[in-house]
Amino acid sequence: MMGAVARRNLLPRVAIPAAQRFQWIHTLADLFQTIPDVPEEPQVHLKDPWPGNAARADSIIANEAELIAALDPAPRDPELARDAVRRARAQSFGWLRDLRSLGGDASRRTARRVTSAWIETNRRSDPVGWRVDVVGERLAAWIGAYDFFAASAGAEFRTEFMEQAAVQAAWLRRRIDAAPPGPGRFAALAGLAAAAAALGESDAVFQQIDASLKRAIRDEIGSDGVIAGATPLDQLDALMRLLDLRAAAAAVGRAPSPASADAAQAIAAPLAAWRLGDGGLATFGGGEGDPWTVDLALAVSGWRGRAPLDMPDAGYARSLAGRAILAADKFGALEFSHGADRLFTSIGAQSDAPPSRFAVPGVSAFSAPSNGLAKLVDADPIQREQGDGATLLTFQWRCQKPDARWQRRVFLSGDGKDLRGEDAAVASPNSPAMLAFHLHTGSDAIALDDGGILIRARSGQGWRFRSDRPARLAAEPYRGRPGQPAASARIELPLTVGPSGTEQVRWSLRMEPQRG
Repeated sequence: MMGAVARRNLLPRVAIPAAQRFQWIHTLADLFQTIPDVPEEPQVHLKDPWPGNAARADSIIANEAELIAALDPAPRDPELARDAVRRARAQSFGWLRDLRSLGGDASRRTARRVTSAWIETNRRSDPVGWRVDVVGERLAAWIGAYDFFAASAGAEFRTEFMEQAAVQAAWLRRRIDAAPPGPGRFAALAGLAAAAAALGESDAVFQQIDASLKRAIRDEIGSDGVIAGATPLDQLDALMRLLDLRAAAAAVGRAPSPASADAAQAIAAPLAAWRLGDGGLATFGGGEGDPWTVDLALAVSGWRGRAPLDMPDAGYARSLAGRAILAADKFGALEFSHGADRLFTSIGAQSDAPPSRFAVPGVSAFSAPSNGLAKLVDADPIQREQGDGATLLTFQWRCQKPDARWQRRVFLSGDGKDLRGEDAAVASPNSPAMLAFHLHTGSDAIALDDGGILIRARSGQGWRFRSDRPARLAAEPYRGRPGQPAASARIELPLTVGPSGTEQVRWSLRMEPQRG
């Protein structure tokens, strides 16, 4: 039987600012509670199965001070204070798997110092660090990486680590049934399951988790398997968290419920459909993900079969031809790859930076048309026509403020080397509009004298973009790898709706013939 550490009252060391006092009084009440006895080390040694990135780990070690700064509930840097995404990423501790991937004493020391800094800093309340999904991610990350960085640490660090895991687990258990809808609910459940297994409190907690999981499956997963409001990267993360939850249950001898097995396969199907030719995911406002992580998640989920072409509930469709993959959503956003080359994409994780560093007024963050700052309202189901290996997809949607109706028709040839489109708008006469085609960071592009654009993909293959309107190039950041912005470019087609209130433009992207 493991020994138990002495009881201690973990009091906040710094007062909460007055503006936060009322909102977070319930969190303070939790933190003032005397925690129960906890084991000296995890009762079950779970191991995070997901691969990390050693190159990212080098950056984490080199920029440890910046990571610690992002843990502060009240950062001195005004830009960091507004950047809740960056702060949530730091406080979720998912980056521990990158350090584990690199290995070595430097990685372990960074992991310990940042963990100690979080424990010291966050005995006061922080609406980012104490969000239920962030708490769940942090618990799962801490416990899954315990053998990597905590098991060999000193007794004082291990004692404080286990006490803090117990504090957060108790806090999360009291709120798990009120977790907000969306992919983050699965992160909260997975973290609670990991903590329950590690702290030896499995039976009652897992019964609560099972009941909450059934509600999440019922409420969050559509008939096509897409989680409500999820980007493809969110979908991957939710599947990973569901698989983590099942692994924690198995570690304490609990068989996975049939509902969780069915949910894993349901979530996996659209994930497979969102893969582009390099094995990563279409971004659609999120991130690419790592191909090997997608491979592992699909394999562990038990999913088998052919990825769907249509996901009607969520409003996605795809087309395959030769080595080409076209992914699209119901509002006309396109992502296109040929082989391992990504050509058209979206700008990436829209929440990955403050708007001042990200958004361009009047330009869609997706490879799609837009008219000013219009709000997307509703869309018709995507229509598909096929023949001789070619596909024609038709999209129709409506915007408000300013009002507009759009139709986009996109044709992909049977050999996958010819992508053509026609965009038509009905809007107020003389109103501006913009067609944007975002290029992947692996592509280079130059504007031609005839108004076209010549694109050289990462592989060296050339593609020519043409339109019946002059096109121009604009520089922009690509955020398809969250936290790692890279320089890229977009093709712009500025439009003005004619006096009749209608406008139409045609465009094409064709592979250049190989020379020699």
